[in-house]
Amino acid sequence: MSFGINTSAIPEVSLRRVKDAVDHAAAAGKIMFAAASNCGGNGGRAYPARDPNVICIHASDGKGNDGGINPPAEEHPDYFSTLGVAIRCCWDEEFVYKSGTSFATPVAAAIAANFLDYATYLASHGSLTELQNNELRRSQGMKKVFTKFLSKRIQSHRYVAPWHFWAEEADDNYLQMRMRVEFTI
Repeated sequence: MSFGINTSAIPEVSLRRVKDAVDHAAAAGKIMFAAASNCGGNGGRAYPARDPNVICIHASDGKGNDGGINPPAEEHPDYFSTLGVAIRCCWDEEFVYKSGTSFATPVAAAIAANFLDYATYLASHGSLTELQNNELRRSQGMKKVFTKFLSKRIQSHRYVAPWHFWAEEADDNYLQMRMRVEFTI
């Protein structure tokens, strides 16, 4: 969800619709990502990013440095960021650089999808149990994956990037061993 809602600025009926959709997706076991907000130190996480069933995504530059637009870390243990600063895109028929947590959110979802595709491969070869494979496909499981495999602590956040797992020297045997040894549900 590449958006964030200031819950005090919209009608209750509109907020209820979004909350119902998030609750429905959570009950169905769907992984959800949402943009943190671009308010910097002037506010906290927007909704639905602050929902415990949603993975909140902050923006960083291509080296993992905070882009200066993220809300404060506060007490959140799952402070994930990924590329969302200075994204080259076409805007009004010109190439410009845009920044925002709404840009970082689909990047995080793509990294997660790549990891899940690999998990499917591992499960098909018997290297993951069905329980592990299913748990990876829930928000809480993906938070564990982001923390254990796909991120490194930089400044006050965990910088998510695919190369944190896909190290150059890592082959299938190494990655499978890491999954078996390190990932416990």
